[in-house]
Amino acid sequence: MEKFVKYFLSSKSFTWLLMILILGGGLFSYFNMGKLEDAPFTIKQAVVITPYPGASPMEVETEVTDVLAEAIQEMGELYYIKTDNREGLSKMTIYLKKELRADQMQQSWDLLRRKVGDAQAKLPEGASKSIVQDDFGDVLGVFYGLHGQGFTPRQLEDYAIEIKNGLLNVKDVAKVTLYGIQKRSLYRNYLAAHTSISK
Repeated sequence: MEKFVKYFLSSKSFTWLLMILILGGGLFSYFNMGKLEDAPFTIKQAVVITPYPGASPMEVETEVTDVLAEAIQEMGELYYIKTDNREGLSKMTIYLKKELRADQMQQSWDLLRRKVGDAQAKLPEGASKSIVQDDFGDVLGVFYGLHGQGFTPRQLEDYAIEIKNGLLNVKDVAKVTLYGIQKRSLYRNYLAAHTSISK
């Protein structure tokens, strides 16, 4: 340790150069370091759900899951597939390779949708259309509740849509989803007219 200190004391030019390089590297790292409170990250998995009403788990596996898996396995980006076959439902979780970059993900999901879409013709007649869910990256969010005494559900829905449109104009807001909107129904009142005839 003593030799080490003596070397740096005797080689002042090298010592100053080393200190400037360390300081420069530190400043460069500081200004280029990510500073987001909630840093974005990419989830490289999607779920393919296919309802097959009335089918047993074995029928779901052989007639739906295996057919879809065969088509999906043609993807070069595929890491592995995890399947869950239940009565009347096929659920497949698709994992992509870890080395895929974030800017390549959308192209991979488009390819997955095409593969699943092409396999639909091979599914049995009772199977519903497969649903591909790949928006698991939307993990950063805030929940807001809207309520108002004396307002009808339709008025609250109109206000919620107005707030949604305003929030979509805010920087870094990618998506706004409304939950709890009541289904609209049309009611008719029938008036039964009774007439009595007296003789």
